[in-house]
Amino acid sequence: MTATDDHVHVGRKLRLLLLAPHAHVRGPIPKIVPLLVNHLRLLGCAVETASWGRHTDEETLLSKTIGRTADIARIRRQLRRRPVDVLFIATAHNWGGLLRDIPLVLATRQLCARRVLHFHGSHSDCLVAPGHRLLKLASRLLVRQADATLVLSTQERDEWSIFLPNSRFDVVTNPFVPDAAVSTSTDAAREPSQITPSAEPTILYVGRLVPQKGVADLLQALAHLNAAVPCRLVVAGDGPSANALAKQARLLGIADKIDWRGHVSGEALGACYRQANVFVLPSYREGFPTVLPEAMSRGLPIVTTNLPGAAERLAEGVNALFVPPREPKKLAEAIEHLLTDDELRATMAANNLAKVEEFAPAAVAPRYLAILERVVRDSASRRASSRRREEP
Repeated sequence: MTATDDHVHVGRKLRLLLLAPHAHVRGPIPKIVPLLVNHLRLLGCAVETASWGRHTDEETLLSKTIGRTADIARIRRQLRRRPVDVLFIATAHNWGGLLRDIPLVLATRQLCARRVLHFHGSHSDCLVAPGHRLLKLASRLLVRQADATLVLSTQERDEWSIFLPNSRFDVVTNPFVPDAAVSTSTDAAREPSQITPSAEPTILYVGRLVPQKGVADLLQALAHLNAAVPCRLVVAGDGPSANALAKQARLLGIADKIDWRGHVSGEALGACYRQANVFVLPSYREGFPTVLPEAMSRGLPIVTTNLPGAAERLAEGVNALFVPPREPKKLAEAIEHLLTDDELRATMAANNLAKVEEFAPAAVAPRYLAILERVVRDSASRRASSRRREEP
């Protein structure tokens, strides 16, 4: 470690290597990271990036093992050639992330003394609940290798802090910019508050078809809802629960009320938003998913579960109507409330168009920079204290 490593702001930029999933794989992180990188550079950081994680959306266990081993070797070579002040890992706290990230942080700790983890979603509730011994062991091993861990809600931060009181956890907001391919010039004239009398209103869900997203509850809510307010549901997404959900829709007698679009992006996704009157996200666990600001940027009113990431950033009755997770009847009531209240839909649409500006990269990136600077500053202080203790 050279003398300048303790004073990275004297005469040069903060150097950062940011690791994130490949740009072509599905998920929010590949969309978020370029926005953060660009604005950290505008703030004066020297940021390099490297891919880390699955190479395709469908990988076998063998290809994962070979791929991650090769990735670690590549990242080690990059750190040797171009040393950095902080290694920043954009990831998720789940078993896939833990099994991938623990070998990485152990293999790179001699090459970069400072590491920051950014969890785009975490199972922090399991860490403060009985059981989950292996998850707790792996989580402790990973996070203790980090100088700071970033999460998306204060509840996550508080639960992590209870679990590991001697580690540092910070709340950040993901940057968001509307996708130009999703937003078109015709959208400005569209008013989701207006429901054509001759047409059924449209509810939109965008996301993976997996149990924790609560889509099964949304189907039950749709069955309740159609008895009072006939409407349609557009589902933009795919996943392992697709067949089970289609079967559930048939059993509920609402199969003809649902348009299953599969995974869509770009203009096809834009068409889904243009057709919608209300956006619904009934998840059981979330941070602050990209689909929420995406829907807000399209002027859509929102119904979602009262999970910390959304509840901390959006106001009840102003930006969204909140319902408890796993409560299909209350979900149906909230959707009905929005569909039958033209004034509330119009007000919420306008509020969301204004609110989404708070998630712009220029608004949120300074928080990341402040954390990175603190990590470097604290590391320098620890090293200086250690040297003083070693002096005779």
